[in-house]
Amino acid sequence: MSYSSTERHRAESPLRLDLTNILDEVVGPKHGLSTREMESWLDRLRDALKAVEAERLGFLDLPERRDLLAQVERVSEKTLGGIDTVVVLGIGGSALGPRAIFETAWGPFGLGDVGKTGGPARSLLIADNIDPDGFVQLLSQLDLKRTLFNVISKSGSTVETMAQLSIAWRELAAVVGEEDVRKHLAFTTDPVRGFLRETAMRHDIAVMDIPENVGGRFSVLTPVGLFPAMATGLDPKLLLDGAFQMHERCTNQEVESNPAALLALIHFLMDRLKGKSVAVMMPYSDRLKTFAEWFGQLWAESLGKNQSPDGEERAPVGQTPVRALGTTDQHSQIQLYTEGPNDKLLTLVRVEDPGVDVALGAPPLTGEGKGLAYLEGHSLGEVFRIEQTATEMALVRASRPTITWRADSVGPHVLGQLFQVYEMATAIAGQLYNVDAFNQPGVEEGKNLTYGALGRAGYEEKGEELASYQNRAESWIVGGAK
Repeated sequence: MSYSSTERHRAESPLRLDLTNILDEVVGPKHGLSTREMESWLDRLRDALKAVEAERLGFLDLPERRDLLAQVERVSEKTLGGIDTVVVLGIGGSALGPRAIFETAWGPFGLGDVGKTGGPARSLLIADNIDPDGFVQLLSQLDLKRTLFNVISKSGSTVETMAQLSIAWRELAAVVGEEDVRKHLAFTTDPVRGFLRETAMRHDIAVMDIPENVGGRFSVLTPVGLFPAMATGLDPKLLLDGAFQMHERCTNQEVESNPAALLALIHFLMDRLKGKSVAVMMPYSDRLKTFAEWFGQLWAESLGKNQSPDGEERAPVGQTPVRALGTTDQHSQIQLYTEGPNDKLLTLVRVEDPGVDVALGAPPLTGEGKGLAYLEGHSLGEVFRIEQTATEMALVRASRPTITWRADSVGPHVLGQLFQVYEMATAIAGQLYNVDAFNQPGVEEGKNLTYGALGRAGYEEKGEELASYQNRAESWIVGGAK
């Protein structure tokens, strides 16, 4: 195959935020925002930004926390010798962040850049579910003598992750011996408390910190994401440098030039004034597919609330995030987005130079006046970019408000920018919605019922509640034998 490649990482190229297609003059006053509508909220937006900065949220400092990077370097040196495969045991932010980093750095198939020497230094596998079918299949394919399990849990007690660890520990002990299990484990958890921290101290297991003031879904730029990055051969400083570059833009008190503040305001106003209760994230890059999934958790779990920060009941708020991929989902979702209910704010991520391209048009598929002749003289990258533009235009013509990020290239530096801007936007949006963007009470009830059913001390009443639910009368069952 004849292809051309270009340098992927362009640290000097910041992301550009194109907001043209959310304006009323483009998509109409019913679905677009006017300058007057946005200006009337600028004072409230400035107050929201000041409130976020006053809280001294831990994730804001992560791009400069080189102490955490040094910790990752020490643990990497201690644990990765003789290791071919790193398996992340984690769920939610503990899995989505590492996966987004890996795929952005090494491509959707994990093979590295075309035309460059070598791929990742080690395989990275992420076990983010406890379906026995998938987890047992994974374990059965591993050479445990050359595998390291990176166990990630901020609380140190996440039931799914602890269940996986209990199995991995047993399997490791059977292969390498009980004394050497610790050499095949690295924990990432709270710096002071929790089961993982206590176990690490007791068994001399390598352990890294998630700072106390950084929540799990905001932790990607801690060792949660930095250790898997380094384990696969990626320089984590690329991520941190990109995040720092964006951090400076996101703390700009001139909110009209602050991308995080503008994103928060536009999402909020589109939801509250224009009925856009769905937020679609659609990157045109295979490498950013999992970033869209990471965004989905961040936006949903942070903003989907029915209580104010002081616990007062209120009307439920929060947009529903949907993940899509261009061009793949032009053939599965765009029909709904252009002709279905106009209840969506779409965000496209456009990459001008994907780093590699290949020419189209080779006999016998093309020829003058027949077949695929129209493709001759073009490239795959050109088709990709044209389709993105065509989709954007079709959405605008259908009066569908659309945000577009524009990047010269895609890589860890760009991903670091995206991580930082959306974490900051989420915090600001929490202020606008008047919710606590850093708790998840709707998640806790399911956790507590699970603990009770499994017999964890202190959760007996929850166990009884779940048992009662399981024994309830089933009043409407269709088909099948009981």
